[in-house]
Amino acid sequence: MIPYARPVEYDVADIAEKLQSINGGMISNGKYCRELEARVAELVGAKHCIATGCCTQALVIATQALGKAYSPQIAILPSFIWKSTLYAARVANLVPKFVDIDPSTFLARFDDLTFLGKELVVAVDTFGQRHPGAPEHKGPSLVDAAHSLGADTISHLRATIECYSMSPSKLITAGEGGIIATNDSELAKMCEAARDFVSRMSEFNAIVGLQNLRKWDDIRAKKFEAVSYYLKHLGNIFKFQAVPHPTNYYVCAALCKDRSQREMIVEKLKDEVQFKVYFEPLHRTYIGPRHRSFQPIMDNTDLVYSRILCLPSWPGVDYEKVAELVEGTPRSG
Repeated sequence: MIPYARPVEYDVADIAEKLQSINGGMISNGKYCRELEARVAELVGAKHCIATGCCTQALVIATQALGKAYSPQIAILPSFIWKSTLYAARVANLVPKFVDIDPSTFLARFDDLTFLGKELVVAVDTFGQRHPGAPEHKGPSLVDAAHSLGADTISHLRATIECYSMSPSKLITAGEGGIIATNDSELAKMCEAARDFVSRMSEFNAIVGLQNLRKWDDIRAKKFEAVSYYLKHLGNIFKFQAVPHPTNYYVCAALCKDRSQREMIVEKLKDEVQFKVYFEPLHRTYIGPRHRSFQPIMDNTDLVYSRILCLPSWPGVDYEKVAELVEGTPRSG
């Protein structure tokens, strides 16, 4: 069985040596966390980075800080996202207003909205592609950049705050962890205080993250190699995610002809290849306060979810074997 994801290999000796150097000292939120924050700040183009225990907590802390600073009442966000983003909005007592996505890029569409300036606009870097943001919005903004660390070699912040993930499946992983990035010094102080209280990153995780940052060029090259092969050999079977913006191809996502084709491929290869289907639309399952323009049906979101299939593309995957197996399946159910 070819798994959908597999973490990169660690240099255990390097980790052990660094852990020995802090024996008897700070085992969380110490010197390696500060070094990790500095390295990520340079990578994403931010004045301040705050390392947290996980990305969900990073989103919660960031959303609450934005709530205190700007007092928004509504969070405008896509329905096609992981649950953590909505969870953070609800913890901050924001009422969600879901928006549809572009059917090709799978990114949230904000172009047909009229902003009043007090909304919190939440963009998402779906599958590692950097969302351009909502430049016409003059109020607070947040980017859920959980997928996209390392997506752009010349990065700059697109929002008031951006949150990155370094969880086990991410391309630049710390084993677990999150990063809050901002250029606002006051917001950074608020986020640091909250982090110190509820979500400190361990020095072990920071050491792992620093190790993988050093290997990022090699990780990225192997990732792009796998995705490029799929694009070339499976483009006649799938319609792959359009990527007009910088991406790290964290998820190699494609649309099948229809739901039956997807089900047939998954069933035929269930003992040989593990696939994933992302994301169950939140507007279908959300229970709670709703904005007056709550939309029970979003055509593009529903279409993408009904056809999407995500292929294993981790660095080192046998992508030729995956493509061979997929090519050997019937073209329709």
